Amino acid sequence: MPLRRKLVILAAVVFVAGFVAVAAPGQASATWCWPSPAPTCSTSSYGLLGIGTTTGNGCWYAYSEICSGYDYFINDAINKLCYPDYICSGGVTSSTVLYGFENAQRIRGRYTNGIGTWQLIPSDVGMGGYLRAQEKWDYGCCGNDNQLRASALA
Repeated sequence: MPLRRKLVILAAVVFVAGFVAVAAPGQASATWCWPSPAPTCSTSSYGLLGIGTTTGNGCWYAYSEICSGYDYFINDAINKLCYPDYICSGGVTSSTVLYGFENAQRIRGRYTNGIGTWQLIPSDVGMGGYLRAQEKWDYGCCGNDNQLRASALA
């Protein structure tokens, strides 16, 4: 096999591996995560996001929001469980979370009340650059009724 062809194949393999690593980051490779701190980002650890939840680091909303420090984030993801169990029905919880990004000018994201894993990239919500990843309790019945874990990759 000619050297040029070997180099093209090697370059293609490296490109695909890099794309997969960025497009589908594992919980263990997160730059920021909650409730367990990076870089460990325990996949078995969940926290309750609600009215009184805060990371205490200057998020847009002093309470009911968690956020990372600033970085050049390429994705934000949450894994949301049914909590409390008696309020979930058909894959939907009684509360809504806004997950996404914020900077000094705006907060943008997507809302979900569904159970499962949800993620987005900054361009999905018209943002980019130096951002914070954020998750905000939006509304619900019980105050602390979002059991989730969050992670973001920069």
